[in-house]
Amino acid sequence: MIISKIILEIYRDLIKDKEERSNWATENPIYLPIRELSNDVTGDVGEILAEKIFRKNSFFTVEYEKAKTSTEKDWDIIINGIKIEIKTATLGNNANTFQHENIDSNRNYDALLIFDFTSDKLWCCFAWKTDIKFDELSRPPIKNKLDTSISQYEKKNLIKFKNSISGLLEKEKDLVELFQKFLKTTNKTDFENISADTNKINKDIFQSWDDDIQKN
Repeated sequence: MIISKIILEIYRDLIKDKEERSNWATENPIYLPIRELSNDVTGDVGEILAEKIFRKNSFFTVEYEKAKTSTEKDWDIIINGIKIEIKTATLGNNANTFQHENIDSNRNYDALLIFDFTSDKLWCCFAWKTDIKFDELSRPPIKNKLDTSISQYEKKNLIKFKNSISGLLEKEKDLVELFQKFLKTTNKTDFENISADTNKINKDIFQSWDDDIQKN
């Protein structure tokens, strides 16, 4: 037999065995393609997802420019005046955790939005920067790494935050509803870098959101 064919057979057997033992070996792995992306491109998925959903809704003003590096700005997207850093991760093959790196306390953003993909589910979390437990994040060689997990989401207890709003996303309105709940946790400290006019707009649209969500 030709060597290349032998190698191919070995490869297929090893991959099959690895996949069968992986967290991604589910009956309906709808998000499997996300796992195959590089970390940078996976990050783009989360940013573009947020941009598309919020820009479609007339209640939001959205500022977003794809592929801007961290040296050029301190956030990924601005929604109704709120500067938001977005982190996106996929579940580890053998560990039930999601890893988010470079959660930097020195960057000028107001809130953190996390997207976490399993093979068939998308978890999401909103947290104010002031609620991140920076002193509990990992240190070098992996700087400022924040881990989340399926069990934390299921218990609604993301331990690296003082407070957070999280849940599963299946439809676009799920993300809007989470953001609505998140904004209702606003206090003066959270909005110290946000204009009073924007704060008022966010509060005024709560009822409009509720009405619109009920229709959909």
